Amino acid sequence: SNGEGLVGGAHLIPACSVGSDEGAHKIKAYAATGRATTTINFKGTVLGIKPTPVVASFLGRGPNRMNPEILKPDLIAPVVNILAAWMDAVGQTGLKSDS
Repeated sequence: SNGEGLVGGAHLIPACSVGSDEGAHKIKAYAATGRATTTINFKGTVLGIKPTPVVASFLGRGPNRMNPEILKPDLIAPVVNILAAWMDAVGQTGLKSDS
């Protein structure tokens, strides 16, 4: 991967992930000014983004070069960033801070 792919993961504090290029930009800004800020403007769910569906960069993909009729992976399913919730009684990590 080129460092721009998305990787799912639960954050224990308010956080987001950025790609390699944006991260390098923020580090450069911090080195120059001593501070680097970012604003996130969530504008709701955006539908109709092309190309879709997207397979995570770390998964196998196809078609098979020997036989284009065989698609890889054998099963396409959401593996990353599956929307879910944790019950309050269980929490997301099992740490005391969950309760």
